[in-house]
Amino acid sequence: MNPLKASRTVVVLVRPEFSEGIYGATYGKQMRVGTKRVEPPMALMQLAGALIEAGHEARIVDGEVENLTVDETVNRICQARPDIVGVTATTPENIAAAQVLRTVKRRLPGVVTVIGGAHATHVPWELADADDAFDYVVVFEGEKAMVAIADGDRERLRDYSDNAQRLLNRVGLPGAEHYAGRVLLGDYQTEEDLDRVRALRDAPWIDMPQYRGAEPELGLVVADSVETARGCPFGCSFCSSARSGLRMRNVDNVLDELETIDHRFRRQGVRGMVLFLDDTLTIHRARATELFEGIIRRGIDIRFRGFTRAPSITTRNGRAADIEFVRLMRRAGSTAISLGIETGSEQLNQEMNKGSTLDHYRRAYDILDAADFEERRGSFIIGNPNETLGTIRESIDFAKELGLHRVGVNIMTPYPGTDAYNRARNGQGLYFEPQASDYSQYRRWGHSVVSTDALSAEALEYWHQRFLTEVYMTAGAVRHAVTEFRGGNRSRFYFRPVFQAHRQHKQMLREGTWDRPPRFTPPDHAGYDPEAWGRQHVTKTDCLATLNEQKAVAPRLQLTQV
Repeated sequence: MNPLKASRTVVVLVRPEFSEGIYGATYGKQMRVGTKRVEPPMALMQLAGALIEAGHEARIVDGEVENLTVDETVNRICQARPDIVGVTATTPENIAAAQVLRTVKRRLPGVVTVIGGAHATHVPWELADADDAFDYVVVFEGEKAMVAIADGDRERLRDYSDNAQRLLNRVGLPGAEHYAGRVLLGDYQTEEDLDRVRALRDAPWIDMPQYRGAEPELGLVVADSVETARGCPFGCSFCSSARSGLRMRNVDNVLDELETIDHRFRRQGVRGMVLFLDDTLTIHRARATELFEGIIRRGIDIRFRGFTRAPSITTRNGRAADIEFVRLMRRAGSTAISLGIETGSEQLNQEMNKGSTLDHYRRAYDILDAADFEERRGSFIIGNPNETLGTIRESIDFAKELGLHRVGVNIMTPYPGTDAYNRARNGQGLYFEPQASDYSQYRRWGHSVVSTDALSAEALEYWHQRFLTEVYMTAGAVRHAVTEFRGGNRSRFYFRPVFQAHRQHKQMLREGTWDRPPRFTPPDHAGYDPEAWGRQHVTKTDCLATLNEQKAVAPRLQLTQV
């Protein structure tokens, strides 16, 4: 590897195309450029902002927004004549990310390549071992590590390599010294860093008008994203962000960013939508109140969506205070808030360690209704550890009881770094199927890499489609779609789940599987070998425990505890 000089460098940050492989078989033409929801690549935008602040040039190539092939993506990269190419990837995106960097290395042998993101964080040694196309594998947050690489700062790179060495040694990875100089663990972004560094939104380095979000009244609209806080203090068993700490930006700083976004929307002549990326937007009631009041006071005219937990909507403050708070959020521009319900089984809900009950969701949706939120949104997972046909039925019935208009349903996909991954690895109510050895199969949607004691992968795939079909065929979901259409929403993308549900219903009727669902043979796990799935894998959950409890890394590494 040729060391970089401590001077202005050109860095190209890349998001490979990924959604076609997950949703293309279901939605076909609706995955074309301009007809699908694509939100801005905030992680890359923040990395770019940090690099620009440090005096370097950064630009973004987003294969997802333009449906670029690997070769098309690499052509765009090469046109920029980069010194460094960085790719971020989740587990299902990792294959495409690796293909991009391999191709870049063949065409531009002198370029320094960096891979980061969720998958690199969970299993950095696997990436380093598998491919010499990666000069650096960055663990956890990447801003400071990327700046050190661009600066050619040997001292900081040595420190970050030592951080990773100490971490991997503490968690028991054999031969950790093998990864010296390639795996980097940089310092975290402090709250002051998050306030100071602005995400890159400037043309021609990123084409912001291409991004679209789904809005109930208007369909696909121009969109942007904002992160007001980073990390999550909760411990949900299926989530790779569990117990990752929480750092919150100053509210005035967030409002300044929202004003900038609003001014850009106005110049385009649109009222755009902002997606708040926080794991729990309303986690801190007083701070959220300050944010929403600030949006109104400053006259920021945006629509926004976000994610939250039911216990932050229905609180000990009482129903009247909760309704007043949600009405404030509505007046500030919120058109939808999505709750992660995950299951309708109280037993499985407790096993997920969510810190909420099913009654929390009943009360939360009642409060949202009282505050004039027209659209009820929620998400579920099927194929949880110890899932049965009965618990799936409970989830479907609970979604109907709640009267959801929009529902996201995923098949449990145990990503490295989650408690669910450990349970599947060890055969504790959840089991990896043979195809789980290929990370490209970790797609969540319509495809299962796991089974449970009672349900095969094939059964989970059937009940995934069945769940979506039943909910989107309810009278409430159809009435909501008709109301939005009459109100002016003409986006086929927005209505695609309702159309797909009716198509799927007709197909199941023809196949005879609607009135009589197939009886799937229960899986046989008698010969399941946990060793085959690598008991020695180090995951993000283990790494975070080490960071928080053992203080394994350099003192400059900061993680705000909650």
